[in-house]
Amino acid sequence: MREQTLPGGKERTIESLIWANPAENLQQSTSTSNSTNSTEQPRLFSIGGSNSITEWDIKHGIPIINYDCNAGVIWSISINSKQDKLAVGCEDGTVVVIDISGGRGVMEHELILQRQNSRVLSLTWYNNDMIIGGCSDGRVRCWSYDDSSKGRLISTLRVDKSQKESTLVWSVLALPKDNQLVTGDSTGCVKFWDLKHSVLKQSFNSHEADVLCLCTDLNENKIFSAGVDRKIFNFTKISNNNKKNSKWVNSSNRLLHSNDVRTMTCFESKKLDLLVSGGVESAVSYTHLRAHETRRHL
Repeated sequence: MREQTLPGGKERTIESLIWANPAENLQQSTSTSNSTNSTEQPRLFSIGGSNSITEWDIKHGIPIINYDCNAGVIWSISINSKQDKLAVGCEDGTVVVIDISGGRGVMEHELILQRQNSRVLSLTWYNNDMIIGGCSDGRVRCWSYDDSSKGRLISTLRVDKSQKESTLVWSVLALPKDNQLVTGDSTGCVKFWDLKHSVLKQSFNSHEADVLCLCTDLNENKIFSAGVDRKIFNFTKISNNNKKNSKWVNSSNRLLHSNDVRTMTCFESKKLDLLVSGGVESAVSYTHLRAHETRRHL
């Protein structure tokens, strides 16, 4: 049941949303269990068609702050696992890191990563020491966020070239447990990369058009991909006795939407597991995560 609607800004779109949960950061620090910050509510950020990040007042449905990143139009956004840094990728190739550790309504410029010229279409953090961007020139770029080389471009991966135009890397997803990266691009390919050696491990030409979004379960044993062809594919990890020899298989696909699928996320709890997807159409799809290929659409 829908609980609330935020009206958004006049003549502006909402292209991506990010939740920041302050409790995640508090649990990683030494305990101040009685601190007033321990009851701080999750924060909601959005981007869309401008060079600003908007933080929302969820209770009143209005913006708290519009933060100008002083770069090109923002195409992508990601948050680190500590929940205290945002990275945004821009049309002019700039990647800007924003510090949000100051609390509600506070965003502070921290760093611009080593520059390159291609539009940054997708972003993900790898743990808290690397930022990975999918770009409009068919390349995936990895920047260090380690203290010794913070902001430096350390490796570049290349996806397959399209015969008609430059390949667009629309989606990137980090799998820290296996030191892997998953990418989805405009050729319809889903690729699995070994980040330790910066090499391609597996490639699946599953989709008939652009792959716009990726997501994984908590254990990183299932990957879901979707995009312009409307299908949601499920890739499952098959592990041998030797974990290093694990492989991914394309285990199933389902057609649940009548138009482009733009975003997906997984939700898991003791009593419920869901894959939630949405896109151009007004409807949101809910399916069972652990039995995606057999259980009925909710």
